[in-house]
Amino acid sequence: ALLASSVHCAQCHDHRYDPISHRDYFALRSVFEPALDWQAWKTPAQRLVSLYTAEDRAQAAAIESQVQQVAAERAAKQAEFMQQAAEQELMKFDEPLRSHLRTAYETPADKRSAEQIALLDSHPSLKISAGVLYQYLPKAAEELKGYDQKMSEMRAGKPSEQFVHALVEPPDHAPLTHLFHRGDFNQPRQVVQPGALTVTAAEGAELSFAADDSSLPTTGRRLAFARWLTGGSNPLTPRAIVNRVWMHHFGRGIVATPGDFGRLGGAPSHPELLDWLASDFVSHGWSLKHLHRTILSSTAWRQTSVSEPARQALDADNYFYWRKPLQRVDAEILRDTILAVAGNLDLQPGGPPVPIAEDETGQVRVDAEQPRRSIYVRVRRSQPVQTLQTFDAPVMSVSCDVRTVTTVAPQSLMMLNGQFVLEQAAQVAKLVRNQAVCQSLADGQCGQATDTTWMPSLPAPRWHYGSGSVDEAAGGVVEFRPLPHFTGTQWQGGPKLPDPQWGWVLLRAEGGHPGDRQHPAIRRWIAPLDGQISLSGSLQHGSENGDGVRGRVFAGGGLRGTWHAANTTVATEISPFAVQAGDAVDIVSDCVQQETSDSFTWTVKIRLTPEHGPGEDYDSASEFSGPAEDLSRLPGQIIAAWKQILSRSPNEQELQLALAFAGDQLSLMAKEQQGTPAGRSPGEQVLVNVCQMLLSCNEFLYIE
Repeated sequence: ALLASSVHCAQCHDHRYDPISHRDYFALRSVFEPALDWQAWKTPAQRLVSLYTAEDRAQAAAIESQVQQVAAERAAKQAEFMQQAAEQELMKFDEPLRSHLRTAYETPADKRSAEQIALLDSHPSLKISAGVLYQYLPKAAEELKGYDQKMSEMRAGKPSEQFVHALVEPPDHAPLTHLFHRGDFNQPRQVVQPGALTVTAAEGAELSFAADDSSLPTTGRRLAFARWLTGGSNPLTPRAIVNRVWMHHFGRGIVATPGDFGRLGGAPSHPELLDWLASDFVSHGWSLKHLHRTILSSTAWRQTSVSEPARQALDADNYFYWRKPLQRVDAEILRDTILAVAGNLDLQPGGPPVPIAEDETGQVRVDAEQPRRSIYVRVRRSQPVQTLQTFDAPVMSVSCDVRTVTTVAPQSLMMLNGQFVLEQAAQVAKLVRNQAVCQSLADGQCGQATDTTWMPSLPAPRWHYGSGSVDEAAGGVVEFRPLPHFTGTQWQGGPKLPDPQWGWVLLRAEGGHPGDRQHPAIRRWIAPLDGQISLSGSLQHGSENGDGVRGRVFAGGGLRGTWHAANTTVATEISPFAVQAGDAVDIVSDCVQQETSDSFTWTVKIRLTPEHGPGEDYDSASEFSGPAEDLSRLPGQIIAAWKQILSRSPNEQELQLALAFAGDQLSLMAKEQQGTPAGRSPGEQVLVNVCQMLLSCNEFLYIE
């Protein structure tokens, strides 16, 4: 990678096409032989290196010293408790047996006579140990648990010891490297000294390093090799690096084969540019930041990616860079960017790898609780992360010089249905919902954002919540008054209960509480179609106090059912009867005589069978809702989402299309009823859908 040469081809013989000899291969192998000794091989677990510092060890030792003090206190307490338990047990025996048992018990186990051992065996209740102390003194056992918990908490304060996989040399280990004839380890030949490629040295000279640097605890071969790589005399390394960086920004290197600058590789398309970039890179201290800045500020990179037919006809492959190549971001960058716009990306450097695991569908996902950069995600060849693999992240079994870029259906499906994308779209929506109503005053879009002509004509809510007057003679509720205050989980008369005007009346998803006799709790359902309806459910009152609650259902100008529940549960079934579109079905709960302890649970299910078409089901609990959603903020939130994800405001046409999409989504959810996840309003779900759409658009996925 750093020499852009296919050195492995010289393992068995001299390279057939490039000036890389059989000896060069083993000279490079000799550089790494002390760390990768094939005759003293180390497993991955043996290559773990602790990151514990001397300061960490001192802190851990100080904490452990304090723990041992607590442990000593615990041991003393335990001995005291065991003695108490023994005395308590000994008091159950008469003299002289008690004295004989005490003597046997107090004698150390390794010094007891055969008679004492037999005596204790015949009285097993005196076999008291720490494990069974709780049977004798339960409170003492609990006190000892307190010591254990205290020690655990103290030990939790120790710096955690972390390990990394690292290639290290054992001290004083300098194995000899032999040239294997035709690559066969059973045919060792002459000893080869550590060195680099001969082709990079002066003509007729060889590049070799000291086999063992006496000033270092290890051989120092890899250090010498690293110094040679970056010393400036090596012509390959700076060119290989700048070529890879160029490929990262343009999708193709100046040399199209970044891992092979030899005869089997591609020739540089712009050799003078490659030489100049390499020279500039070295003269600026091998600064990658400077190299990136140089490329990104160039005219070649800043030009448009739009294709022109005339130029396309002359240079279809864009060999002369007459336009900026269009590139999709790499898989890791895509994941990190999605996390960043959602405000979740953890930029903390270093640390252990982020764990991966299979979800319930069998897809390998990154731990959602650790939204770290993808560079820290654990790599397992047998468990590729689904999101990264779908977008062409390489399988890390062999070195990948150039990534294969595909455009396939699973990528679209991942953006549409992938759990990661859905979660982050919801997070972006949550982020922008808290921003101002209109984020585009300077862009002149405030008028568009507050225009309500885009809003669809949504159907009126089917469920209403209130109180009112009930007259059975008149056929039911004669005056329905909606409850004015919604807490987020229930409807009631005001912010505090009891309300001065409404009293204790309230309604929640599963039930509620009636007020006094003038304030029953009324749940009203409006029939959307003509047809037959039937009701089912159960009314439950769960208190021994009070006189229970009465439930009644009025519809079509009459009483359809009545029930009474006092510290019990009764079924509330009503046979089918006819309704017309717009008819009200009032489900009334009242206090009978007293409103004391009248909390109740009453879930009602309505089955509507129209004259034509399939039947529909309605559920008072699952369809419970708060006040009608204020959608006037939605356009401004869409603009804010646009800025958050694409770093710009939408133009007029884009905003109109987005609002039309939002209107269609709202209409669809109003029809389907099941289109909104639990805990999310239709407006919130529309914003999530818009965010997902923006995360899936080409402007977000591609660099142009």
